[in-house]
Amino acid sequence: MRVTQILEQTIREQGKPKCMRVDNGSEFNSKGFKDWCEGKDFTVQFTQPGKLM
Repeated sequence: MRVTQILEQTIREQGKPKCMRVDNGSEFNSKGFKDWCEGKDFTVQFTQPGKLM
């Protein structure tokens, strides 16, 4: 399953977040993920390398 599909399902079940914090993994740095985020009404924050929060 693609990350965006899982996130869509989670949003349907849990509601839309105000902010989503993600690491710098390739699945979050992809064009598809960035395009998906543009249509959403929440911010996406990327963690610093080596930091959990």
